[in-house]
Amino acid sequence: MEKKLIPFDKIIFMDPEDKQYNIPKVSNKEKKSFYFDLKSKGFYNGCLKSIINYDLDKNVLKMFLARTNFFDLMLSRKINQNLMPVLAVNAIIETEGQIVFIKRGEEVYEYCNCTDFPAGLVSCNEFIQERLFNRINADTKLNESDLTIGELIPCAIILDKASFNLFYKVKYKGSKKELENFFSKNFESQKPFLVKKDEILTFFKEDNKPLFFEILNFI
Repeated sequence: MEKKLIPFDKIIFMDPEDKQYNIPKVSNKEKKSFYFDLKSKGFYNGCLKSIINYDLDKNVLKMFLARTNFFDLMLSRKINQNLMPVLAVNAIIETEGQIVFIKRGEEVYEYCNCTDFPAGLVSCNEFIQERLFNRINADTKLNESDLTIGELIPCAIILDKASFNLFYKVKYKGSKKELENFFSKNFESQKPFLVKKDEILTFFKEDNKPLFFEILNFI
């Protein structure tokens, strides 16, 4: 899975263009069948922020935004016709020198069942930090009042031209023990878990490393 790391000192979001990317050379019948399958699995065809272009000049990253439908994104991945990458936010949640990880299990994703950080794609009507809190809550059941948002990590990662990922440092306000008890109480299986920051390299086997493992070098 190809990844490109883009270190930066400053990031600027350019105003979204009134432009929509659609899947080329796919019949309506193919689209309807694929979209029906996604709907039957409980997915919603929302409008996402995508990156029409980006420019890195003197360590200033400019991102030019457009729009892409979620179902079009998934279909493009299936037929290997990637659209422009969609914008995603990731949370590096830390308490007492330990990092929160989760397990992904959505079967439609090619990287299913991988270890990951709480993360999600940003919709057209959402602010970035709003999406960050929403995904943290969905993945860990933690609320905004439990957390403190830190700085944006000065490194973006593009994944196979499919997603453009930003990473935020997030502090849990309670103790490690309180967080572990919270996860045990609120999850029956596949609960989020904590790993010491200085033991992450040896904790994960080579074939089970988090999707964005490299970002740990920046925190």
